[in-house]
Amino acid sequence: MNKELGILLIGAGIGMAGMQYVLPKLGTVVSSFAWIIWFVLLIVGVFFVIKHD
Repeated sequence: MNKELGILLIGAGIGMAGMQYVLPKLGTVVSSFAWIIWFVLLIVGVFFVIKHD
C-alpha cells in the first residue's frame, strides 16, 4: 500500500467536501451523493496511510 496514495485520497475527499460550499445550489440527491463520496475517500485514504505504517 502507498502512503502517497492515501494522502491523495484524503486530499480528494477534502476537495469534494469543499465543493459543497463552492456549489451550494446542487440538488439534494447530488449533494448527498457527494457527501458519501467524501466520506468514502476520507476513510480509504486514512486506511492507506495507516496500512503503510
